Amino acid sequence: MHAIQNRSLLYDGATHGPMPACDLIPPGLYEAALNEVQRYESNWGERIGFVFRITEGEHTGKTVTLSTATNLTRLSKLGQTVSDLLARELNDAELVYGFKPECLKGTECKILVDEHTTRSGTPYATVGRILR
Repeated sequence: MHAIQNRSLLYDGATHGPMPACDLIPPGLYEAALNEVQRYESNWGERIGFVFRITEGEHTGKTVTLSTATNLTRLSKLGQTVSDLLARELNDAELVYGFKPECLKGTECKILVDEHTTRSGTPYATVGRILR
């Protein structure tokens, strides 16, 4: 079964139906790789979802996401995410002309998974930090 973790629920990738909360990836540090970069619209406008696949341990194969707005600055969440994946600061040219986070697909890293709860009380996991 392929599991996809998003900000609100864990979904079965085959059926896209919600999975039980017991299938959530527990908080902790995991070896992972950036599997996908998805652009999508939400209630907060255009977003970028970084989908990480866990590569070692009990939760190998499960995915967890980190969502950012599309504004790229050194201090933005997108800028920090790209910098963390590159293991360096963005340079001036990358900030002026833009950076395509899709080119980072396959990057191996460690992710710190955090657990949060929606307003309705549903737990979900998200990437809190990327370490290289």
